[in-house]
This record gives sequence, C-alpha cells and structure tokens, in this order.
Amino acid sequence: MNKLGRDKAPGDAPSTKPMSFEEYVLSLKSKADDAYKQTVANAEIERQRAAVDAQNAYHHAMPTYGTTAASLSASGLTGSGYSDYLDSKAYGQMRADMNAANRTKQLAVNDAATVKNTAYANADATYMGYLEQKEAAQKNAYMSLYDSLMANPSAYSLDDITRLGRTLGLTAEQISELTNVRN
Repeated sequence: MNKLGRDKAPGDAPSTKPMSFEEYVLSLKSKADDAYKQTVANAEIERQRAAVDAQNAYHHAMPTYGTTAASLSASGLTGSGYSDYLDSKAYGQMRADMNAANRTKQLAVNDAATVKNTAYANADATYMGYLEQKEAAQKNAYMSLYDSLMANPSAYSLDDITRLGRTLGLTAEQISELTNVRN
C-alpha cells in the first residue's frame, strides 16, 4: 500500500529485483550483440540499395536505349562498335559500383565486429575486476574474523561464526576453518 492507501498508483513503475553483477555483464554483452546484428542488417540494406542504384544506372547508360541510342543514331554510329564500347563501359561502371557497395558493407560489418569485441573485452575486464574485488573483500573479512577469534576465541559462538561467515560470503571451507579455531 502506498501513502494514499492504494495498492498501486497509476503510472507507478513496477518493482523489479535488482540485477546481479553477472546479469549486468551479460546484459552488456547482449546489447553489444544486438547492436552488431542491427549494424549488419543496416549494412545489408545499404548494400542492396547501392546494388539497385548501380543496376538502374547501368540500364540508363546502355547505348541501345534512350537518349544515348538516339544520339548514336543521329551521329551515324549505330553498328559501328562504339555502342559496344559504351555498353562495356557502363557495365564496368556497374560492376565497380557493386564492388564498392560490397566493400562498404564489409567495412561496416568489420567495424561492428570490432566494436562488439571491444564491448565484450570491456565487460569481461569489468567482471574480472569485480571478482578480484569480491575475492579481496572476502579474504579481508576472513582474516579479520580469524584475527578476532585468535585474540578472543570465546567472543563468538559456533552459530555466530557460521552466520557471520555466510553473511560475509565466506566459503564452507573457510567457515569450517574458523570454527576449528574457535574450538
């Protein structure tokens, strides 16, 4: 119940359980994967657009149709081989445009892969740093409790040691060692 006596006010955000650090790192990797997939899809769309543009440009430049054919005919160059030259030149340009589109797509995919791999490496490094800090904090907690027990073994009961050890995130082996110090 909120202050007004209602279970939930309109527009209240749903309560969610906080993410663990492991889930956070996995979400970073998932976001990197999604961005990579989206970039690859966008690059393919752009490649297809460029391919269509290249095909259209080729068909407009062919010497057998449209204004190019009319100007060749007016010049008396039909059947002279010049139209074949213009056709091969237009085809070559189309192939060059298609190759450029493929190359541009590949560069975009390579850049996206680099960004994704960098995000993965950063996420892994962050996680490793977290684990190192967690391990150091656990070791410090263990040593502090160990020193306390060595100074005054009767200060903690076995239940206290077990409860504290679990609260501090100590392993079962460490808790067992501490209880042995207590005895």
